[in-house]
Amino acid sequence: MWKPRFTTLYSLPAILLLVSSAHAGVREAIVTIDGSCSGVCVSDSGLVLTAKHCRHPERVRVRFPDRTVSAVRLYVAPKPEGVVVFDCEGDGYPFLDVAAAAPKRGDPVTAVGYSKAAEFKQSNGVVKPSLTTYTETTAWVE
Repeated sequence: MWKPRFTTLYSLPAILLLVSSAHAGVREAIVTIDGSCSGVCVSDSGLVLTAKHCRHPERVRVRFPDRTVSAVRLYVAPKPEGVVVFDCEGDGYPFLDVAAAAPKRGDPVTAVGYSKAAEFKQSNGVVKPSLTTYTETTAWVE
């Protein structure tokens, strides 16, 4: 069974915390999964991360800007706010690197994804200085 190389991945509703990368433009690596939730490709081999609250089945269709492929679920984080990892068929995918650490209070962040799986959206903000814990209903960006 596939195991993540990181101990914690900070998954937030509709976004995943990432760092910019020379591997791909942001838009090319952001995907929709089964036409509903957004995700992000994090490896050339097609590993895709999405939020656990999307509740996808074991096999899904992943839509990149230039193609749609099949993928199988590899990992589901134990925490309710955790991440789910899918493995797309084939390789040669555009991807972004996962951040080495979560952003700190006051750090600038960018959220990207497909609003209701239809329109690509990007917004910028900063992690709230008052943030102490995260739940699915926590407003974490100002």
